[in-house]
Amino acid sequence: MKQPVALSAALIVLVTGCVAAYGGKSGESKFAFVRSFGTAPADVYIMNADGSGQRRLTQNPGWDGYPAWSPDGHSIAFDSERDGKVGLYVMNADGSRHGC
Repeated sequence: MKQPVALSAALIVLVTGCVAAYGGKSGESKFAFVRSFGTAPADVYIMNADGSGQRRLTQNPGWDGYPAWSPDGHSIAFDSERDGKVGLYVMNADGSRHGC
């Protein structure tokens, strides 16, 4: 089972350049990653280790990147360019409650 997870992570890094993995208590791995389409600003997404359940967590006119899971898997920290300034933000793992 670890080989497909590693392959998924390698593909994400190859395509996006930034990925963070969380093992989860139930053994279900999740990835937070950055994706950008064309000239659109980058946003933070999550997905299951098998590639299913992809979901965008951030959506703002500025750039979002470098996601990092909290040790308990309940939160994701990320850099964001908002109002012309880059800062560190934290959101719930479901994408709710963005704050500095």
